[in-house]
Amino acid sequence: MSYFGSSFYGFKPSGVATYSAGNWGGTRAGVALRPFLSELGCLPVSAQAHIPTVWKKMSNGELHPEETHVKMTDNMLKQLSWHAHAMREHTLKNGLPK
Repeated sequence: MSYFGSSFYGFKPSGVATYSAGNWGGTRAGVALRPFLSELGCLPVSAQAHIPTVWKKMSNGELHPEETHVKMTDNMLKQLSWHAHAMREHTLKNGLPK
């Protein structure tokens, strides 16, 4: 991610979605990613989406998530959309910090 530099990521919201073959759904990787995203300047929203034992939810190459995973993902995307619109409006009115 550092290939592009922080100016590519700066002043943008981010959301963390993870999956894994194990029972934790990549939660530890998602938690480790949050400070890294913050350091790049793309602040992560509080909601996260994690899908554990993803292999059990796959059929014919398609993911069939449980309702709880759909709700988690929807909540994260709603927060991400809200933050994106708020940051855009603020940037249009005030510009970016220098």
